[in-house]
Amino acid sequence: MLALHKFYILHFTFIILHLNTLPAQEIDNQLWQGVTLEYEASDKIIFHLHDELRLENNISDFQQNLIQFHTTYKAAKFLRFLGGYRFAIRPIYDRHRFFIQPLFRREIKSIRTEIQFSTNFQYEFDKRDASETFYVRPMFFARFEPKYGRIEPFFATELFYQVSPESIDDQLRIYAGVEYELTKKNTLRLAYIRSNMSAFNSNIFQAVYIIEIDPKKKKKKDKKKKEMAKS
Repeated sequence: MLALHKFYILHFTFIILHLNTLPAQEIDNQLWQGVTLEYEASDKIIFHLHDELRLENNISDFQQNLIQFHTTYKAAKFLRFLGGYRFAIRPIYDRHRFFIQPLFRREIKSIRTEIQFSTNFQYEFDKRDASETFYVRPMFFARFEPKYGRIEPFFATELFYQVSPESIDDQLRIYAGVEYELTKKNTLRLAYIRSNMSAFNSNIFQAVYIIEIDPKKKKKKDKKKKEMAKS
């Protein structure tokens, strides 16, 4: 367990030092705010609908509005697959994205931590501009789950690799934030994201309101169980 903690410290020390050495010509402050609906169709399948508004140029200009639908499938105890579609409304041209994401997820009960590693394969295109891009985005995510309290801090690192003939600068993102459980079905996620490219860096402040929706059948089953327990 001590070795695991040392790995975390060395990993993020390297990233912070790497950020400081990246040349930057411009720094922008952005705000991302959105709402996510999660519908648990079964123990293995969850549907997600997400809408997010993004502002740039020191939170003064409209950057884009994202509407995303994806599905999570639990293939095994530690393996999930995510796949879906995103439509981005932008000032000049709109973009479409299809993506699939294998996700390895493990909970370590001794330190009450959730560890994830995923790789997002995404394909974007725009009919007006006739531009197409394919990204590979490996991501490491860790969430701490305190025994008491409703606040769960998390951090993550994500790399963007563009696979195309006309490749642009790769991107590195660092995430740090908390998830606050307002109720059993409502969660507020607040995060700070540092986005780094060779010529452009961003400080991103994110707020996402997550609403979980249970199917009616499940609610009826839970109600019957409660009634049986009372009788």
